[in-house]
Amino acid sequence: MATQQDKLVIQRLIPGDDTTPVARLCAEVQALHAAAEPHRYKRPGRRFVTETAKWFSSLLPNFDHFVILATVNGDPVAYASAQLTYREDGIYAPKHCALYVDQFGVTETQRGKGYGRALLDVLVEIARVNEADDIKLDVQAFNAGAIEFYRRCGFHTSRHHMVLTIGDDHA
Repeated sequence: MATQQDKLVIQRLIPGDDTTPVARLCAEVQALHAAAEPHRYKRPGRRFVTETAKWFSSLLPNFDHFVILATVNGDPVAYASAQLTYREDGIYAPKHCALYVDQFGVTETQRGKGYGRALLDVLVEIARVNEADDIKLDVQAFNAGAIEFYRRCGFHTSRHHMVLTIGDDHA
């Protein structure tokens, strides 16, 4: 756990804020994914942080998109990117609002200290304030640590995303 002297600050980034710390944390997550599934994810190259920071900056003006950075004593330790999604009432499904978390990561050296849970609590509050029905996210099957974290936080599996890879081995 974090010590009493550690100061955790979690903030929503706004236009003009530096997104480079978020991009650096994202690079760590990207490297984890690329190592586990190199056929699906690219390893972060030398321009990854710069290009990703630009991409995160482009999201900041969107009222329905949230880029959140957690720091401890000024050092970036976790981040999340989430967007409110809306579905109108229709033939097959009722009106629905969800906060979709498309990125979430805690730097490896800071896992297990409660920072991820604190970041998730901020996302829950964002969902509540915006009257979302739920929070949704995807997690890769190889990422057992993340799956266990989300389960401990109350998430459950609502569907399975199936993939059939077409290649030399497929008849």
